[in-house]
Amino acid sequence: MIDCTRGNHSLRIGEAMPENPKLFMNNLPVEICTSVRNGLPFVATAYMELILKGILASAQTMYPVTICHLVIMANHLHLLLIVQNPNDVPRFMNYFKTESAIALNKLLGTSGQSFWCKGYDSPTILSAEKFLERMLYLYLNPAEAALVPEMALYPGVNTYKALLTGDVKETYKKISREVFSELPKGELSQSFQAELAESYLDGRGVVNELKVEPWAWLKCFSASKNWRVEDVRERFLRTLRSEQERLVCQTKSFIGAEKLKNRDIRTPYHSSRSGKKMICLSDCPAQVEKMVTKFKELSMLARKSYQLRKAGYSFATPPPGFFLPGGMLLANIVLPSLFLT
Repeated sequence: MIDCTRGNHSLRIGEAMPENPKLFMNNLPVEICTSVRNGLPFVATAYMELILKGILASAQTMYPVTICHLVIMANHLHLLLIVQNPNDVPRFMNYFKTESAIALNKLLGTSGQSFWCKGYDSPTILSAEKFLERMLYLYLNPAEAALVPEMALYPGVNTYKALLTGDVKETYKKISREVFSELPKGELSQSFQAELAESYLDGRGVVNELKVEPWAWLKCFSASKNWRVEDVRERFLRTLRSEQERLVCQTKSFIGAEKLKNRDIRTPYHSSRSGKKMICLSDCPAQVEKMVTKFKELSMLARKSYQLRKAGYSFATPPPGFFLPGGMLLANIVLPSLFLT
C-alpha cells in the first residue's frame, strides 16, 4: 500500500559550526529548499524559463545529480534529487544560485546584489512514504499560494510534465552573461517577452542536456523497489487531485496563469519564511532516532575538524559525508547503511 498522507516525523538541528553541518549520502534522496531575500524575481515567463533551465542543465552537466521533481516559485525553489556524489550537491546548488543571481543583476540593472538567502535546507529523505509526502507538498505549492487552482496550470518552471510522462531529456542553452541587458520597468507585453526569449535563443551560449527522472527514487528504498511506476503514479495523482480540490474550496480566488505571465520582475515583496533546519525526514520514528544519534556523533567530529583547521592543522578532515564551510568540500562517498541498518 502506498501512503501519501502527511506525517510529522523529522529531525531538526539548530547548533552550527558556524553553519549547520550538512550530510549527503549517495543513492539517497534529498529535499532542497531555498528562498530569495526579497521580491518575486523568478517570474513565470518564457524568457525566465530559458534562463533557469539553461542554468540547471549546465549545473547538472558539471555536477551530476538525479533531478526527480522541481518547482520554482517566484521567490523560492523546491527540488527533490538523488545524491550521486556527496561533493556534487553543494557545488550544484552554489552554481545555480550564483548564475541565477548574476542573471538577475543583469536584468535589473544592478551590480553585485545578493538575491538568495544564505544556505539552503537539505534534509535526507529516509522512506518511500515520506518521499511521496514531499512530492505532494512540492506540487501543491502553486495552489497553496493561491496562484493557480492546479499544478497543470502553473506557468513557472516545474517538472509536472515528467511526472505524467516519465523520464524527460531536453537540451537548453546556458545563455552567456553578456547576452543579458537591463529590462524595461513595469509589466512586459507577451510580444516583447517572446522577442526577448528569441533573442536569448539566438545569442551566445553552451547547450547542455537537462534530464528529469521522476521515478528514479523508487530504487532508493527497499520497500518500494518492486512498486510499479504506473500504480504509484495513478495513486499519487488521485491524492494530488483530491488535495487540489480541497484547496479550491478553501481559497476565495487565484491570481491565475495569465497574470503570473505578466508579473513585473521588480514586484516588491518581503518574505516571512523561516524555520529550523532539518537533517532528515521519515515516517518512521525509530529511523529518525537512529539517524539523529549517528548524526550527532559525526557532527561532533566534524566540528572538531573545523576547529582544528581554523587553528592551522591542515590534516584535519571531516567524517565521511560531511563537508566544511568556506568551500572546503572534503566529503567522501558515505554508505547509507551507516545510518539505516
